[in-house]
Amino acid sequence: MRRTRHATVISLATGLLAFAVAAAGWLVDGGESPVLRPLGIGAALALGILATLQMASRFRQEEIGRRLVENERQLRSIIEASPLPITVTRLSDGALAYANEAAHALFKGSVAESTGLYAGAFYADPQERRRITRLLRRRGEVKGVEVVLKDMRGNRFWANLSVVNILFAGEPATLATMSDITDWKSRESELRHLATTDPLTGISNRRHFLETASREFMRSQRYGSPLSFILLDIDHFKNINDTFGHADGDEALRRLVAVCAEVIREVDTLGRLGGEEFGVILPETTVAAAAEVGERLRQTVETTGFDKTGDNIRFTVSLGVAGSCKGDKEFDDLLRRADNALYEAKRQGRNRCVIDCPEEP
Repeated sequence: MRRTRHATVISLATGLLAFAVAAAGWLVDGGESPVLRPLGIGAALALGILATLQMASRFRQEEIGRRLVENERQLRSIIEASPLPITVTRLSDGALAYANEAAHALFKGSVAESTGLYAGAFYADPQERRRITRLLRRRGEVKGVEVVLKDMRGNRFWANLSVVNILFAGEPATLATMSDITDWKSRESELRHLATTDPLTGISNRRHFLETASREFMRSQRYGSPLSFILLDIDHFKNINDTFGHADGDEALRRLVAVCAEVIREVDTLGRLGGEEFGVILPETTVAAAAEVGERLRQTVETTGFDKTGDNIRFTVSLGVAGSCKGDKEFDDLLRRADNALYEAKRQGRNRCVIDCPEEP
């Protein structure tokens, strides 16, 4: 096809040049002055060459136009045949220029409803679109970004998004491919919850609690802020299980968690370290303030019981409190000292709060 068009242009150029030469000869033969003969030949040749160049330029523009139309047709065919949702957005005004059927199904809207709308309206958080735009300018493409989008009914969903720069209808645009990963994100959240949560009480399990505690310890060391830790244990928990059964023992654990949730702050972290042993991380809290929290916990638990199968079950807790000290290298240092304080509370007769290392950082 390209060779044929080039041959056509060459043939036209050759014919126009021949016409120019013939015209030049006519001017020479019909001229009255020999001086005009060279001028006639040059003018004729110039006219012929100019006409040839104009013709070639027109053919070139038509060729480019045909290619653009063909490329756009092929692009639309590819987009429409794709099982993945694909959208095209103009860079000039950020409006949606094209979307395939899979995209309309994902966003729950027809071509007439979606085309021409501002693409940012489909983002749950407008900041996300600005972030992706910045990445696109810097890298030239964006691959596999997880974002929250909205369909045309306002329902939110998670999507895996990739964006590249293209030319569409002769102007700069972006082409975005996406896939709905809402179910996958939901399963991911469930797995994360199972991996970090104690199934009986619903609070942080030991591993997640210690990870959180380590991060808080490093933060307190970096900024020189106080950090305290409370370790508490239900007194004579085995007697509850042996006397009332394991179901009531489980209920006692849940009641203790409920009491702690009422006493501690939202910024504090409660976790189950194992069996009937629990821990509380108190950021930005001195050991003296943590001891006051521990004492309120002890008193509230002591006066709070529960009825199960006609039995009024009451229990107490012992607590060990440790604050950050000079020379602490890791959170285990606080854990060890709080454990020593808890052991001392048990040794002194239980149902009491003991402080270890009251020194401030």
